[in-house]
Amino acid sequence: MTDIFKHNIFKFLFLLLIFIAFGIILLNSETSVGGADEFQHFLISKYSFTHHKLFFDHWGKPLYTILASPFAQFDLFGVRILNVILGLLTAFFSCKIAEKLEIKNFILTTVLVVFTPIYAVLMLSGMTEILFSFVIVLSIYLFIKERFIWSAIVVSFLIFVRNEGIVVQIIFTAAYVLKKQFKALPFIVFAYVFFSVVGMFIFDDFLWIIHQFPYRKKSPVYGHGDLLHFVNNSRKIFGLPITFLTLIGIVIVLIETIKTVIKKEGNFFKSKNFNFILIIAILLGYFAAHSFVWWKGLGGSLGLIRVIAGVSPLATIISLKPINYLTKKFNKKYVTYLLTVILSFILINDVFNIYSIPAKFNREELAFIQATEFINTEYKNETVYYFFPYFAYFYNEDPFENPKLKRWQLDYMKIQSDVKEGEIIIWDAHYAQNEGRIKLEYLTENPSYELIYENIPKPNIKTLNNYDFSIKIFRKTKVPEYSDSLLVENKIDTNDFKNIQILKYYKNSNISTSEVKHDSSVIFASNAEFMFNTFIDFNKYPHSIDSIHAHVSLCLEITDFESNNLRLVFQIKDKNENNYYYKAYKINEFENVNTCNEQFYNIQLDIDLSRIKNKEDIASLYLWNYGRQEQKIDNFLLFLYQE
Repeated sequence: MTDIFKHNIFKFLFLLLIFIAFGIILLNSETSVGGADEFQHFLISKYSFTHHKLFFDHWGKPLYTILASPFAQFDLFGVRILNVILGLLTAFFSCKIAEKLEIKNFILTTVLVVFTPIYAVLMLSGMTEILFSFVIVLSIYLFIKERFIWSAIVVSFLIFVRNEGIVVQIIFTAAYVLKKQFKALPFIVFAYVFFSVVGMFIFDDFLWIIHQFPYRKKSPVYGHGDLLHFVNNSRKIFGLPITFLTLIGIVIVLIETIKTVIKKEGNFFKSKNFNFILIIAILLGYFAAHSFVWWKGLGGSLGLIRVIAGVSPLATIISLKPINYLTKKFNKKYVTYLLTVILSFILINDVFNIYSIPAKFNREELAFIQATEFINTEYKNETVYYFFPYFAYFYNEDPFENPKLKRWQLDYMKIQSDVKEGEIIIWDAHYAQNEGRIKLEYLTENPSYELIYENIPKPNIKTLNNYDFSIKIFRKTKVPEYSDSLLVENKIDTNDFKNIQILKYYKNSNISTSEVKHDSSVIFASNAEFMFNTFIDFNKYPHSIDSIHAHVSLCLEITDFESNNLRLVFQIKDKNENNYYYKAYKINEFENVNTCNEQFYNIQLDIDLSRIKNKEDIASLYLWNYGRQEQKIDNFLLFLYQE
């Protein structure tokens, strides 16, 4: 059975048969295991010809985007077909590596690579792991062929497919040193230099690769987990046969290596066992790195098992070692045939048992689609703030060009200041709640918004960080009207507030509030949202605005101060009423807090006004009763001073 596969035509026909099978599955698939990330990769690739900057999007991964962009013009099916092609090429070069390591079984090697459970389902997606695996396997093949410089050039592109490629590059660097192939070392940074130079013309920054790295900080959103998380999911990743055979293969290679070193049988660094050690080092190093970052909650890790698909072909190469040992020991062709049939059957069966193939939309994805259909039908021409990338895809608009599509452009402060009347916010418990940091109560408790749509799947779906999944769509119905009067139950006029002093100008910052009496206070009612809205017109002041500061002082009732949700809001608009700076200070987080008397805290804040661009601009400061709490306020003072 294996003899006919000495001829390339039969190898090609076998790969073509698998390609057709995967193509049929794709035609019957609705989605993939890639989820929202796949949609975002697709959108970046599809619109990169229109917006050339997207070719260098660090999150999208430049090498993947460059290769996927022509395929993306044929919709998601196109980028998924690209992965099928790349997966089959990876299998082909894995066979070439196996042959170089004196293991010849084209059918079994191909089946092991392609039908490793996690690898098979990712070949049916538009994710980056398959290209990553192809680059690694091609680099190893060139290394074994002793094309060291070409190997270094290829491996230099890894980080432009997936960030963790740096781990593999470090291992390759050590291998070149051990092989004394020092001439290859400079080429390990070839892609870094290439993309840095080209990207410099796009971003005006030679170090854009570093400055735009998307996972610079530990994220509390993604969390962390068990150090053995990926080990415990071995069946879903590799399947039990490959897991078992890979472990045996590693042991066999280590034993052979120890024997070779002890007996000093030739130069170890030029032996096939060294090549096996390189493959094992990359496999285990990559596996260990992902286990560590998930354990420590680093690098934006979500503990997604799909990332291991990037090195799963290496596990299959190692798993061939014990199979090769058995076939040599018994020296019977039927043993090879039998093992090939049994392992192929188990693996293919595992793939379909572990994963849903063809993949259909899950209930969370269906909810996103239904919400998008609602917007398409009822509010097609409105500006929409959203967080999930499915929206732009099903909305069928270019999200990088359409100014009415605003993704990731909100935080809890901008909800009040930036969203205009009639505009839409799509809130969801997965992306808005986690990555967007927008809590539902920011909208439900805001009288400026009305709920126009909701989808709460039953039974409940647990989404990221164990939230109950739901989608709620809000429309801003009014923009608060600001005035110099106090917005307190519409009963109290500024004249009733005896101790208010606004816009007094001082030459220095020696401002004293000790003489202010507390013979009058204002009740900020629970149904009132804004108070003390004050506009600062810098045209009234003859002095330079370069060193002007504002000093705010107010007295707030002590009751429930720790749980108080009052905000002091400072914003700046240009002469055309465009808001270019906004900040909301939480009153209960101020550091400069003293007691006015037994009833009130005195809270003071200095605000640097250097952000003012010119005197035509208008700064405003007001209190925002965010928590809708009834509270007493006294002695609200705003001073300007110049240092």
